[in-house]
Amino acid sequence: MKFAAILFTISLVFSFVFINQSVKKAMQHYFLQTDRKVLSQVTMTKGEIVYKILKVQDLKGLSVEIYQQDTNDQFKLVDSDVLTDRKDAYYVFNKQKLNLFLKDIDNDNFPEIVLPSIDKNMSARLNIYSFNTYTGQLKKVSKH
Repeated sequence: MKFAAILFTISLVFSFVFINQSVKKAMQHYFLQTDRKVLSQVTMTKGEIVYKILKVQDLKGLSVEIYQQDTNDQFKLVDSDVLTDRKDAYYVFNKQKLNLFLKDIDNDNFPEIVLPSIDKNMSARLNIYSFNTYTGQLKKVSKH
């Protein structure tokens, strides 16, 4: 009888943890070794300057980060932005499934950064960013 009561109590606790989103996230944050995961990365160059672009997921959601290679071959963060959508997605581009890619959309001879995602209504979105190499700033071009 005591064993059944203990199992019932444990099942109630686990049910509460898995149903309540804020408790679930707090438990994930507590037990996960790292809360940051690099989902994808691409490299682009402008002249002699090398940039590394990362699509990152953490407990807050998705983000894009741009790093610039310095003279010591180290990459330093230049700019970043948090996507409005929290779920990662992919897009079939040149017969490959990609969740981050570069494409010159506005024909300025410099590629835009394309990051597929899924919004809260489970609709696919393409987040398009331009990167100004002179100011080192990302600018979201897509509207949603």
